Amino acid sequence: MRFIVYSVLVAAIILFTSQNLHVVSVYFVLAFEAPVVVVVGVAFLAGFVTAIAALLLQAMHRRRGEDARRKEVILRHRGA
Repeated sequence: MRFIVYSVLVAAIILFTSQNLHVVSVYFVLAFEAPVVVVVGVAFLAGFVTAIAALLLQAMHRRRGEDARRKEVILRHRGA
């Protein structure tokens, strides 16, 4: 079953790539020309990296809060 799903996914990627090879101009920080498929791929990767970074920061922030609560409980227990 996985083979079928992966085969369909690979076929869709190959079809998308083959239909989007024309060159486009990109004006961001620097102006350059690249195939549409490269621009879409870079945009996808940038979004993916941003999402992973946000999740990691959120997990780190949550962990710090748990550590602070643990220290508070330990200090209360020692003082009682």
